Amino acid sequence: MELKLFGISHKTANLEMRESFVINDDHYSYMMNLLETKFAGEIDSIFVLSTCNRTEVYSYCRDEDSHQQFFQSIYKYLGCELDITKNFYQFSGIAAFKHMCSVASGIESRIIGEKEIFGQFKKANELYLNIGLNKRMLSMYTDAAIKIAKQVRSNTKIDHNPVSISSLVLNVFDEIFENPSDQNIITIGAGEVASGVLNSLVNAGFQNLTFANRTPKKISLGNNISLSSRPLNKLDQLLLGQDIIISSISTDLPFIGKGLIEKICAYRKNKPLVVIDLGVPRNAESLIKNIEQVYLFSLEDIESFSNENLRARESEAKRAKVLINDLCSLNDEGLKEKVSRKELYSALTKLIQGATEDFKTKLLNSNDPVKALNEINDVEIKLPKNINDIESYALRSMIREIIDVA
Repeated sequence: MELKLFGISHKTANLEMRESFVINDDHYSYMMNLLETKFAGEIDSIFVLSTCNRTEVYSYCRDEDSHQQFFQSIYKYLGCELDITKNFYQFSGIAAFKHMCSVASGIESRIIGEKEIFGQFKKANELYLNIGLNKRMLSMYTDAAIKIAKQVRSNTKIDHNPVSISSLVLNVFDEIFENPSDQNIITIGAGEVASGVLNSLVNAGFQNLTFANRTPKKISLGNNISLSSRPLNKLDQLLLGQDIIISSISTDLPFIGKGLIEKICAYRKNKPLVVIDLGVPRNAESLIKNIEQVYLFSLEDIESFSNENLRARESEAKRAKVLINDLCSLNDEGLKEKVSRKELYSALTKLIQGATEDFKTKLLNSNDPVKALNEINDVEIKLPKNINDIESYALRSMIREIIDVA
């Protein structure tokens, strides 16, 4: 079995395209069902990283055919119609591992070196471990990627003078308003991006803040400040007194419509209104940009402010890539050996647990356990390919441990 990856990102597709291939918590049960039925024995585990700028699906897979079938199953389930060859990328083995480490380190990000992606990677890893989709062999790779990302960020200047979505949002305010901190601002959503923006606003001295969310939520911010959410079903009333609307919420369809914004503009007597849509899929209808007094910024618009940062960090990104290649090469052999032994242990456990006592006794007393396994005719045995790579004493020790536990 081998590490596999298929994904889509800002490098291969624009925002509108990426919206058609987003994996969220509504899809976990479907993926679990795939692993337990159609791909049982073919795919051991999966890990998905889904952020504003990318959706990547990693799997520990038996072969390329299973990997392609799994990709097609997800692709069709999401109703995606993008060009697979142009808008998606695929990697296997160490190339997939290097890409995983590059993403976690921030050098594949639209804003090179941004810190959010590392937190998002760790959070996604923990989530997929908890729900039982990332297990055994694949979890070794995700854990190793986190360690390597930490080393990269510690040994390069990739995250010096940090730029984030939150800081870029503040840059937009400075471009539009003479006194940004005097404006009334509402943020919608309680996820990592929305919480990060709220924290940045508080740290920058903004005070006229409102926070809306689907469910009741209290967010602790800097300077011993906390905000309790206002109900989203009162959104039309909440927006009336706002100068800036910032939204980052998970939704299949835009919920900030052109009609709602026109109503708000009429109430405001056509004062300028800023709408910053950080959602993927988008939270605001694109037609809003046609309203004369409204400034609508999408995630891609906001990130375009990072071009200066991109040029400043390109040399550090090159250094980081070299370091990742070296660290991945060093870790890959060790990971392969650990994964190989885990696969063998798992296969032997299944075999021994269903075996007769005579079979177990013969295994324990044999000086050549591989030969003994091959000589047993009354038990259907499917020996792992790597069994001949294990020293006899190590194999006997493994068998003894499994039988003692059984």
